[in-house]
Amino acid sequence: MSVRSPAVVLGVISVLGLTACTVTAPTARLSTPVEGAHFSVTGWVRFEGEEFRFYGNPESDRSPFSGSCVSGAASRAQMDQARQGLDNSRVTISARMMPWSGRDGSLIRHRGSVIRNSCGGDTVLLADDIRPAN
Repeated sequence: MSVRSPAVVLGVISVLGLTACTVTAPTARLSTPVEGAHFSVTGWVRFEGEEFRFYGNPESDRSPFSGSCVSGAASRAQMDQARQGLDNSRVTISARMMPWSGRDGSLIRHRGSVIRNSCGGDTVLLADDIRPAN
């Protein structure tokens, strides 16, 4: 079910630091993705190295450490494929959140990709899928 209510969006903003997004959640009452639970979110993506920066709107990519993005990565193969045609595009990402405090040193490894958290947030996205948004 695709949820687009302001309450749901505000819950995601507090967790992901985004300004606008669409969340696909198992129930309409879910206001914040539960750590480790799978969810989908729609916004804009920019690729940098082995990770992506995910934004709630296309103007938010002006300064990565402004709190307007969340870092993440998918498998290396998925990242290579997505990087070819989706950089700076509106996408839907299926992922789960991981706290940055759970990192090993200054990075998190996810399916062959390395997340360095260029957005500087408290959480990162471990993506299973990155697709063009409808």
